[in-house]
Amino acid sequence: MHGQVGINTSTPKATFDIMAKNSSGTSTLADGLLIPRVDRQRAVNMTSVEPSTLIYVNSIATGSATGQGSNIDSIGFYYFDETTSKWSKLITPVGDPTPDAFVDDSANTMVKLGTTSSGSARAAGSEFVIKDAGNVGIGTSTPAQKLDVRGNGKFESNFAQIMANSTGSNPASIDLTRVNGNTNIPAQEIVGYLNFNGYVNNGTWTLGAISVTKEDSPTTLASKMKFYINGNESSPKMVLDNLGNLGIGTNAPAQKLEVNGNVKFNAVPNASSVDNTDRIMVLQSDGTGKKVPLTSLQPPNTYTPRGIFRYQAPNPALYALNTSYPTTTIINNIDIGYNTFTVYIPANTSSLILFNYSIPNGLTDSTGDALRLNTNGYIYQGIRFLKAGVEEPSGSRKFLQTGVSCVSGIYSETIDNPTSSQIAIVFSLHGYLEIGAGTNFPSGAFARFNMNKAVGENYNWGKGILTLQQFDKPL
Repeated sequence: MHGQVGINTSTPKATFDIMAKNSSGTSTLADGLLIPRVDRQRAVNMTSVEPSTLIYVNSIATGSATGQGSNIDSIGFYYFDETTSKWSKLITPVGDPTPDAFVDDSANTMVKLGTTSSGSARAAGSEFVIKDAGNVGIGTSTPAQKLDVRGNGKFESNFAQIMANSTGSNPASIDLTRVNGNTNIPAQEIVGYLNFNGYVNNGTWTLGAISVTKEDSPTTLASKMKFYINGNESSPKMVLDNLGNLGIGTNAPAQKLEVNGNVKFNAVPNASSVDNTDRIMVLQSDGTGKKVPLTSLQPPNTYTPRGIFRYQAPNPALYALNTSYPTTTIINNIDIGYNTFTVYIPANTSSLILFNYSIPNGLTDSTGDALRLNTNGYIYQGIRFLKAGVEEPSGSRKFLQTGVSCVSGIYSETIDNPTSSQIAIVFSLHGYLEIGAGTNFPSGAFARFNMNKAVGENYNWGKGILTLQQFDKPL
């Protein structure tokens, strides 16, 4: 006697051995073992439950997951666990049934994935660890960031998106780093690149790319950025080199911008005039641009008109005369309103200037009427022509005044400016009087320049006028 009980068998093989009534065939009779069925409330309220007791919870609508029933959260088989004094779910494990897949490694302040699914030790580079500080390492046991992956990665979704948000005051960044085994990267080798791929022509192809290559000595930071399109062709469409030169259609730009092809400018602002400092861009034989003055487009050795400039004094100028002049007196700096007439000579330019002036002048009495000198003595009245404050005699005029007249003069000069900057020269007209000894005038007499009265017999003296014609040619 072995104390063994058999149901549907006379030779029980264990303490309690139940054989199916029909272990095979097409019988429709139900065979099996029915475990006691209770709801969650009943399982929670059981007392003095023996370890390994097995029940089937058929409802969790009653009671709550508390006490010894805190693990009962779904319908199914539960056994009583003596180590926790709680009902534990009976689970059929899938995959690795070992309970120690993650191993505590307190010495290295982390938990780590233990053996492989076959139970063998993990090879270097296949680590999966979680540091106590929250850093996760895949392929490394020393993660330096929240996620540190040593190997390739892939993100895939219906709308793939990678975002790098900086929540503080520092900028966000995406770094592509080639450590190169802690050795200097040789020249002309790629440091990193971004590929833009798409599914075309029944396959996935690279449609465009941006790459950075190392340039010059391995110990410098010199680099070159290249832009590719149309399937990542062997030659880039645009290059930015280590000197800051940008090439479009060329891999070796020699200037800040070198374009192998034509160019077009849109929305260039309009202007209504040309300044003396304006320049025109022309292309040299090698395609390099340079700026030249407007005058450089004129035929050589030919003066072309720069313009005609005109000035008219708005008011008459009066000089009070004494009643007598015992000695000959010269007054040569009378302000008649033409003190600053500036002429500009462009850089590397020869300018031919031609001044014409006509200044009405005469003598008036205290009422403003013309005064005819019919006493002893004489008076010369005229205009002094000054260049940069020095009189140019060829431009000055004077005559013997007896009443009313008009002083006219012409002055011409060729001025060369061989420098790289524009020069400015100030011309001016001053009134001139030369009064002979013994000349007398009535009280209130004036020497007048420009115009006299607006009405009356002397209204038509007229206003003075000064004109300049300027012609330029390149030197």
